Amino acid sequence: MPGPAQQPPFQSMPQSPFQPALQPKQRKGWKIALIVIGIIIAIIAAIAGGVFAMQQSQQNDMRQIVHSKEADKAFRETLQGYDPLAFTDRDVIHSYTIDDGTIRHNPMGGIDVTVYVNGDRKLDVFFNLETFRADWIHFSGGYRLAA
Repeated sequence: MPGPAQQPPFQSMPQSPFQPALQPKQRKGWKIALIVIGIIIAIIAAIAGGVFAMQQSQQNDMRQIVHSKEADKAFRETLQGYDPLAFTDRDVIHSYTIDDGTIRHNPMGGIDVTVYVNGDRKLDVFFNLETFRADWIHFSGGYRLAA
């Protein structure tokens, strides 16, 4: 009686010429490389998200300062310095509008903002608001009358 049939030694599946077989060490190397790349991408995304959040926070803080009572006082005093009868019925300057799109941090210090007189975009005043103390905002800037 013949003995049990002997099985041939382990043979791998036939390989396709288009997909070379990876050896176990090569597979491990690819896994490690993909993990490292994933970690690097996650770190870059976290840093970018943190920078964006800080910029948004700074922009919100600047917007609050520009719309504060102290800034309103600086705007009014400056416009009354240009025209003592400003904000009265006897003069041309009755109101001003803050352009929130122009609020920027000035690298030399302070906050740059543009204010439109009577809501007219041709009558704009450029302000640089600087805080020297918590309760005092100082103005520097200029105005332009566009033709």
